[in-house]
Amino acid sequence: MDDRGEAAPSLTDGADLLAALATAAAARHAAEVAVVEAVAATDRAGVTEPLEGLPIDLLLAVQFGWTAAERGMLLDAGEVLAAMPCTRRLFADGRLSWSQVRDIVGRVRRLGRDGRGVVDQRVAASIDLIDAMDPDQIGWAVQDAVDDLLDRRVKEGEEDAADAATFLALQLRHAGRATVYGELSTLDAATVAAGLDRTAAQATDDEGEAGCRRSRATRRGRALVDLCAQALDGRTATGRRIPAKPLVVVHVPLDRIEQTTTGLIDLDVPGHLPTLTARTVEALAADADVKAVLFDGARPLCVTAKVQAEDIPADTRLAIAARDLGAREPGRRTPPGLGHVHHLDPAEGHHPENLVTTSSRWHLRVIHRHGWGGRIDPHGGTVTWTRAGRTIRSLPHHTRLRPPPPDFPSA
Repeated sequence: MDDRGEAAPSLTDGADLLAALATAAAARHAAEVAVVEAVAATDRAGVTEPLEGLPIDLLLAVQFGWTAAERGMLLDAGEVLAAMPCTRRLFADGRLSWSQVRDIVGRVRRLGRDGRGVVDQRVAASIDLIDAMDPDQIGWAVQDAVDDLLDRRVKEGEEDAADAATFLALQLRHAGRATVYGELSTLDAATVAAGLDRTAAQATDDEGEAGCRRSRATRRGRALVDLCAQALDGRTATGRRIPAKPLVVVHVPLDRIEQTTTGLIDLDVPGHLPTLTARTVEALAADADVKAVLFDGARPLCVTAKVQAEDIPADTRLAIAARDLGAREPGRRTPPGLGHVHHLDPAEGHHPENLVTTSSRWHLRVIHRHGWGGRIDPHGGTVTWTRAGRTIRSLPHHTRLRPPPPDFPSA
């Protein structure tokens, strides 16, 4: 008996299960090969925009529900495999799985077509080893071949363009956290490390024993925040320092005005914005700039006298940004600060129900070039895009799951 009180399968049943697994895996592989080939052929034909009015990556999101990572990998796989006929044949024959092909594509897509061809030639020369290799070993071998090609050129290029190597990226994560990722040239890294360590040392001296107990990485992280805060500090007319404050936008629904409100920290980085409880928002009041936007359903309550203003007023832009929380087209989430406020009907002025946030790409390429139109539901906030009988619905970001009904059975 197993943990659920059911009889354990016999060896005969186990053999049948293994056979069913093998059959399902073979069917899955055939389907994956067909999907990769179909996406590649459709991409090469360039038919999605003339027929559907959507770039292929957005069509894959809308019609099939594929994530940005999956769409990008499928499109990259078609481009990469077109220059790697041996690898493509091994994939079609089942000697390379889709997992292995994804790994290979991720490693060679930085190469040009000629470089991919060279790697494919090395795969062809080692074809007798493919079946004996561990699934992860093939990716390592391909990476080794890529490094052989890139070693001299990349090293020389990095030396010639050391300044251009510095970048910093921010990505929001779950549980109110964000990931900071970047690369620095050697000289820049030395400068940053020295500056963070000096700032961290000053903070540690001020905090005493509590500061000493923190790890070096934690001290450096706090030092980075302190340096940025100092750069944003203001000054009064008498020269007194005013500490920098983050912007906290508080959403206040009319139907929940007696309940706990939720604040959103306004960050112009990809990812879902972190929410804060009312207790935390109140605690931040001394350390943050708090702006409240009152909502009736999904309708922000703005000053109606400003509907016909020459330009969209600042408080109206804030209300639209708070409602949309980023671009409202399907398949992507452009941060609020990088979005474009679009008039659904140019003749209707700056009324909130006539304004929606889009990315520049959607605004210029999809709306103006291909004639997509939209309307927003003021109650639920859903944006409905239409063109030639085709309809796409875009739910608001941060749409919550509904609570179960009272009579819903417990898990």
